[in-house]
Amino acid sequence: MGMTPDVGIDDINLYAGLLSISSQEIARARGFGDRELRIAQFDQRSVLPPLEDPVTLAVNAARPLLREGDPRDIDLLIVATETGFDFAKSMSTYVHRHLGLGPQCRNFEVKHACFAGTAALFMAAAWVAVTPGKRALVVCTDVARRHFGDPSELTAGSGAVAFTVGRDPRVLRLDPISGRATHEVWDVARPTPTTEHGDAALSLASYLDLLEMAATDYKRAAGVGRLHDAFTHFVFHAPLISLVEKAYAVLLELDDIDASADAARSGWRSRVEPGLRHNRQIGNLYSGSVFASLIALAESPAAREAPRVGVYSYGSGACAELYGVEISPRAPGVVGRHLVGDRLAERAPVSVQDYESAVRAFEDSVTNAEYEPRVSGEVARLYARQDLLILRGVRNHHRAYSSSQDGSYAAA
Repeated sequence: MGMTPDVGIDDINLYAGLLSISSQEIARARGFGDRELRIAQFDQRSVLPPLEDPVTLAVNAARPLLREGDPRDIDLLIVATETGFDFAKSMSTYVHRHLGLGPQCRNFEVKHACFAGTAALFMAAAWVAVTPGKRALVVCTDVARRHFGDPSELTAGSGAVAFTVGRDPRVLRLDPISGRATHEVWDVARPTPTTEHGDAALSLASYLDLLEMAATDYKRAAGVGRLHDAFTHFVFHAPLISLVEKAYAVLLELDDIDASADAARSGWRSRVEPGLRHNRQIGNLYSGSVFASLIALAESPAAREAPRVGVYSYGSGACAELYGVEISPRAPGVVGRHLVGDRLAERAPVSVQDYESAVRAFEDSVTNAEYEPRVSGEVARLYARQDLLILRGVRNHHRAYSSSQDGSYAAA
């Protein structure tokens, strides 16, 4: 079933900023109860100060992947996002510039809600397979919309996952066979730079319907009778952890309609739960959600046994794909050096008031022709201690960036 030559993810990293807020704190402020918290099952979500946007997230996620070689070795850059802020100029042009990639590097932006990262992965893999000696870089970067007072506020995350795609990959090998499903549906959309349409019931139904269709298509294409025989672990797009639980139950029932509740609980604990460690600390990463789960699996002891993972990617609107990857025994060493879990744990907590101000500031930064970020002294000092890309301002809609160690910030 392997792609010839073997192609997949050679290195991968996640960046979700330096600030966070707990779900419990949001729930207390909004009057949400245990029911809403049980449905979401996210412990924290990232908070982006006015110094951050989808470009800074993308660059800060990708930079550690480029330190071992010449950035000009990357000949293809794809940015997957549903948080684009221009109808013509691709966000990838900013990312290309601030990563120092070469002038011959093809770059563009792709959009299909949360499915965009998977679309970019397969596009990059196909290009690498026919282009000897070249590598591709994919970055999934998204910022949550404002959801103040809606239960979806407990789920929305912000952050970026970056990965290089090449031959003889050190992290995971991508199978060329997949199962696909698609239909047009008005479940979740972002019709303006600051608003989001969402029909939660319709989106849940579409997610599960396309999962069943994609799984059936995968079985046909791969010639397998049971998905649990083909895969040792499963990763799902995770807009809600409770939805992932329902999704695993669907796959289990497709394999064994008489599966017991004990079998479902055991399968969940061993096959799905290990991949959700980072997701619970960030929230829904949109285009990067399934890759956050793959990072957690690649870091885990299970990776040393070269697990085969079934990955279900869903994007509202809607398109879905179920595909297989094989994690390399080399993955824990490669991925572990990025210390993703440690960096998530080190984020500084912020108040609900500061979180709300940050969300409003981001809206200003993507709608105003002129914009200057303003942050507190505490946040300024936090970023000045790290060498990160930050947003310096917007002039006539053109965005300017610099190192977080360069100069002072405007005070909030």
